[in-house]
Amino acid sequence: MPPEYPLAPIVASEFKNTAPDVAYVGAKACAECHESEHSTYLHTTHSRAFREADPAAEPPDAEFQHAASGRSYQVYRRDGKLYHRETLLPAGAVDEPLVVEHPVRYSLGSNTYGRSYLIEVDGFLAQSPISWYEKAKTWDISPGYDVPFHQSFTRSVGVKCLACHVGRVEATEHSSSRVKIHEAAIGCEACHGPGSLHVERRQQASLPAGEPDLTIVNPARLSRDRQEAICAQCHLSGVSWVALRGRDPLEYRPSLRLEDFRAYYVHDSPSTELTAAGHIEQMHQSACYKGSQSLTCTTCHDPHQDERHYTAGEAGLGAFYRSKCLTCHGEQSCGLPIKDERRRERQDHCATCHMPRSKFSIPHAATTNHCIGVHATPTDGEPTGAAKKPSVAPPLRPFYELDHLSPIDRDRNLGLAYYYGQFLSKHPAPDYGERALVLLRGVRERGLHDPEVDGALADLLLSSDPSAAAESARSALDSEKLSAEGYVGALAALSQAHLRAEEYDLAEKSLERLVRVERRASFWLQLGICRGKLGKTEAAIAAVSEAVKIDPAHVDARSLLAALYEQAGQSDRAEAQRRFEMRLREWIKSREPFLK
Repeated sequence: MPPEYPLAPIVASEFKNTAPDVAYVGAKACAECHESEHSTYLHTTHSRAFREADPAAEPPDAEFQHAASGRSYQVYRRDGKLYHRETLLPAGAVDEPLVVEHPVRYSLGSNTYGRSYLIEVDGFLAQSPISWYEKAKTWDISPGYDVPFHQSFTRSVGVKCLACHVGRVEATEHSSSRVKIHEAAIGCEACHGPGSLHVERRQQASLPAGEPDLTIVNPARLSRDRQEAICAQCHLSGVSWVALRGRDPLEYRPSLRLEDFRAYYVHDSPSTELTAAGHIEQMHQSACYKGSQSLTCTTCHDPHQDERHYTAGEAGLGAFYRSKCLTCHGEQSCGLPIKDERRRERQDHCATCHMPRSKFSIPHAATTNHCIGVHATPTDGEPTGAAKKPSVAPPLRPFYELDHLSPIDRDRNLGLAYYYGQFLSKHPAPDYGERALVLLRGVRERGLHDPEVDGALADLLLSSDPSAAAESARSALDSEKLSAEGYVGALAALSQAHLRAEEYDLAEKSLERLVRVERRASFWLQLGICRGKLGKTEAAIAAVSEAVKIDPAHVDARSLLAALYEQAGQSDRAEAQRRFEMRLREWIKSREPFLK
């Protein structure tokens, strides 16, 4: 018998709505009694984080060029819809232009700095390469796309991303990018927990007098770490995070410990480098935070209303935040003399020096450095106080203490963190895969059977031992507890193992399952290869045509499609694909200067 490894217990909360069977009711139900809080909340960034795209409310039509990729972009309206179009290759002497266009389905982001946009194709969500930058009042390339060979309209958007932009969301049909959105806006229950018990209690004819209402979470009654966990759901990024064994990370309820559901990992060398959701890490580095028992996110931020509500606009924010600093610091705390010109220039606004706005990873945007401290003198648009970026990613360490977990679970989580981190780290991480393999193999050899471990091992073993990779993938797929993300990864590894073993009939079956849950050109191309090897020419053409539809710039797909058309006796179509292939190879060569 394999050894039993019990799951880590969940530390209880006094609030009754943390139980998994308590239902969500939505913000509209809350607004019936809490109209004032709801009306001011509608002006906060959280309430605007996600919505259906409204062509009448979106920025105006425009066109722009992206030099690095050599592509041109257009935003336009047609038939009551907002469209995003990408032209990769203009019309040639013989061929039509190579164009991809999609109607926009969703707007993502509060528009404080800008908005990104999502498309929906065959039920799959993907990001558009076009974003709006509010400060610059311009359309431009989306964050992360400013490279010669970017993902166009193929970057999948899954539950992990959406969970921080919507009220509630879940994956469907084993696919993380085919989702069901239960509540679009980030609502009351994101911080107060599900509300059905509270609604039932308030509908009672009489209520107990003088007793705290424990049917709904009141963050003011929580310890600092439990308060902070509510914000950390989205404002703690780290390098990677891992769902604890046996836990759905989206089952976390406010007032519980976040570390009972997720293990977050950061580089083992502190950095003040800014990230979109790195506020918690930065705050924890501050002497102010370390020296206080109470300083936390809500010290300065009111979740129920925008700070501009108190300041009559942007101009008064500096003085408002200064008043927060003065609750601990005195008027004479500033290190600059009262008559110092720099102090007058900054109007005595503490944050200007101690939480400077800095260059950010998002074009046209700057954000506030939440590492409160003495930073370099801020220069408009220049980085301030950021640590030097390492050339190679440092080792990982847990952000929260994980002493409540067994040693084998700590190894399991760290191994998965390295596995995910090799794809997510902003710095080259050449040894992360090797570290992951050693840790996860050790976990498996000690008798821990976990589908997420098996799925990661399947991918890690592909190059060295395809047979073992296939066995590990099958083990992962046999489990009903495998996450949607893990399901796609395990199925992809199994398909690759069959391909490498030239088991084309088995590869075809697994790839047919795979393309139903993930929209990726490479998977359709592999399916076309399998069908071609099995002599199914027409079916192979259909599969590779789908790859080209998803990613028209996929050179290998164009090349295979030309060969398949030739094999099917369709010489004209074969020639057309060869011309596109030649033009794409010329375009790839023209991008080489931008890679330097």
